Amino acid sequence: MELHFFRLRLQNRAKNLLRFELAKRRALYASAISYEALKERGQICDPSYEQASLPTSIELSNFIQTLSQLEVIALTVITGLVDLDQASMTAQVPPETIKRAIARTRIKMRAYFLR
Repeated sequence: MELHFFRLRLQNRAKNLLRFELAKRRALYASAISYEALKERGQICDPSYEQASLPTSIELSNFIQTLSQLEVIALTVITGLVDLDQASMTAQVPPETIKRAIARTRIKMRAYFLR
């Protein structure tokens, strides 16, 4: 009796798994190919990652010339050359002003280098 019960449970489990895998709404998943596999085959070329370039010193100096004095100080904070407290003492402004200048500098940097 027990053997018949376990055999029946095994058969029903196999049927449920097949039913699950062959469902129409999951049919696309069976034929799907991962992004990594397509990239390895050379079927996807992602130029935004593969052709990244660093800005030259001329581009950096041109960018810095577009910044105000406070934004140049904020750039030194962004790059890690100076901490926020030092920058606020140097510019003689509160740290909140430096934080706003950092945000402006980041926006300008994105606009300048991603154009």
